[in-house]
Amino acid sequence: MHTVHLRIGKAGITQGVVEEIQRQIERQDPLTVKLMQTFLREHDRKQAAEQLAEQTRTRIQALRGGVVSLTRKH
Repeated sequence: MHTVHLRIGKAGITQGVVEEIQRQIERQDPLTVKLMQTFLREHDRKQAAEQLAEQTRTRIQALRGGVVSLTRKH
């Protein structure tokens, strides 16, 4: 996996997070997102990764622990 580019914590998957992923994926593909323990205590990591991919119009390249690698859909 690559360097973590964005972290998701207690606030969760907000509109701001979605917009930031959409901005960053244009410059950095794949994009690595860390799901912090404060987020994972109340959310399933696989469902969260799928939600991120759907909302940002990306696809999941890899999911390892709390780290999601997203890539642009081609």
